[in-house]
Amino acid sequence: MKRVSEIIAGLPVEEVIGDMNALVKTICYDSRQVSEQDAFIAIRGFKHDGHQFIEQAYQNGCRVFIVERTPQLDDVIIVRVKDTRRWLPFMAKNFFNNVVDELKIVGITGTNGKTTTAYIFHSILKKAHW
Repeated sequence: MKRVSEIIAGLPVEEVIGDMNALVKTICYDSRQVSEQDAFIAIRGFKHDGHQFIEQAYQNGCRVFIVERTPQLDDVIIVRVKDTRRWLPFMAKNFFNNVVDELKIVGITGTNGKTTTAYIFHSILKKAHW
């Protein structure tokens, strides 16, 4: 679990309402999956705006919201930033203890043989316990 203040550390926050020391079990941008002690991040999508689902997240017990537009709800913690889509990866990095810094990424490009090369490479790494 992380404190709200830890999740938003380093972000250009525009407004804060509520206790930034509150603990959050997980962060989520799907209102159907949030529950108590989760933080819901409302993201403007290409077809839907996550802000439309804040009420559903609230009904599911969520009380921490990271938004672009401040909702009118009682007894909640609100963090408003300019662009939730832009800052989501940074919040995830903060929440998951910078685990992304330890990831190894390999790119396989070309016209033919990418899938075969990926399977062979995976097999080699698996045998090497990597």
